[in-house]
Amino acid sequence: MRGQTTLDFAVGVSLFLVTVAFVFSFTPTLVAPFTADDGALALTADRSATQLVSDELGDADTPYVLEDEAVSTFFTEAQGNQTYVRERLGLDSSVGINVTLTTDGGGCPGSLSICRLGPAPPNGESVVAAWRIVWVADDRADLQVRVW
Repeated sequence: MRGQTTLDFAVGVSLFLVTVAFVFSFTPTLVAPFTADDGALALTADRSATQLVSDELGDADTPYVLEDEAVSTFFTEAQGNQTYVRERLGLDSSVGINVTLTTDGGGCPGSLSICRLGPAPPNGESVVAAWRIVWVADDRADLQVRVW
């Protein structure tokens, strides 16, 4: 009967170490889609956009039809005040938000003079956007909420 030689042991250990190294090198890529924060950001953007068009700027009975007075008040009060926007939408202070309401031509709908809130998203950050098509003062408009 032949016993295990040094060569057999070396081949077995080498094969084991290569297998372990392979598993450790590819495990992060297998779980990466589940560890990114983009999922939470997507939910935040979607929830914020829905809350704006259903509750904050319009009536829950007629969502996506925004009240001109509520829109004007919201954009005037929130101008330069990120805390106001975060409190109205229930967002944490670590979340950056930008809300834009524009018509097809790119301008503000109705009699609004201000239709953009919040800073532009910083370069290099992961930004998630949610869009809603709405009506303001009989004008079709796009509401875009970007969070990062």
